[in-house]
Amino acid sequence: MFNKIMAAIGVLLSLLLFYFCFAFQGNGSKEIVKSDVQSQPAKEIAAMKSGEEIVESENAKEQSENVNLPSSEESEKVAAAAVQKEPAMFDYEAKKGVLDIKAVLSKEDENSDLIKEIDNICKNVECNKDITFKEDREAANWRGFALSIVSFFKDNGVEGAKLFIEGKRVEVAGVLPSEDAKNRLASLLEPFKNEGFEVDDQTNIKIVENENVQSPVNGEETAISESKESEEKVKQTEEEIAKLLSLEPVRFKLNSFQLTPESEKTLQKAVKLLDSLGDDVEVEVAGYTDSRGSKSYNLRLSQKRAEAVKAYLEAHMKTKKNIVAKGYGASDFVIADNPRDKRNRRVEIHLRKGN
Repeated sequence: MFNKIMAAIGVLLSLLLFYFCFAFQGNGSKEIVKSDVQSQPAKEIAAMKSGEEIVESENAKEQSENVNLPSSEESEKVAAAAVQKEPAMFDYEAKKGVLDIKAVLSKEDENSDLIKEIDNICKNVECNKDITFKEDREAANWRGFALSIVSFFKDNGVEGAKLFIEGKRVEVAGVLPSEDAKNRLASLLEPFKNEGFEVDDQTNIKIVENENVQSPVNGEETAISESKESEEKVKQTEEEIAKLLSLEPVRFKLNSFQLTPESEKTLQKAVKLLDSLGDDVEVEVAGYTDSRGSKSYNLRLSQKRAEAVKAYLEAHMKTKKNIVAKGYGASDFVIADNPRDKRNRRVEIHLRKGN
């Protein structure tokens, strides 16, 4: 009986042991399955998050590139700004009485004083002009310097005058009338040098051959010939001055000996004619009045008028000459039938070859 009870207890314990072992294995599998089931979504979620981060990273990169990348219009503006403007160019040259002027300048230079001066010059001189104004050219900050030299060429009658400017290079050429003109041109070129320009001055001074050189064989004959030529030139010059004073008389207001601006212009032309003669020519300035006033008064007035003309000639002539002023009062009327006519108030200039 006891043995049966112990056997039954052993069977029961075996069944319990088997049950617990089976239950343990089942729970372990469930945990593993559960773990796998739970880990699978986590992996997918992690992968999705990682993908989103990658997409977001790429989007951020693309946005960053789009922010830094300018539009096509902006690119064109930047490219245009990056293009360096070319320097202005100016080429002025006198050839056998004709001016050749070529220039490529900035739009800013179109209404400059330099262009206005060229237009004025070309009203009186034959010109071949080829001047263009472009946006891609630098402004000619030297145009004021160029204007002074162009004006110098015009005022001094420089033969073969040339002025070329491009970049930082300046070239001038021509035949100057004197050493003084050479010095004045040098002072006009100084501002270019001060601004760092390379200046090439190729100008020369006009050489006047000495016509008085005589050979020992025919020296006497040459001297006689030159004397005759000189006398003829003096006579010719006197006739030219007389014609000038006839067309443009040196007039004075009533009871006055002060020169008018018009009279000064006339005398300036006479000065040029007188400067063409040597210093051995004697000049007489003869003053006349109309018949108004007393004889003594007219003599004094005509003398003062003659002296006023003499003073002007002496102040402006380059070659000094012996000038005599003589007042003749109311005499030698050019309008003989009307002694009171204002045309009788005049000045004449007479020349004589000196010894």
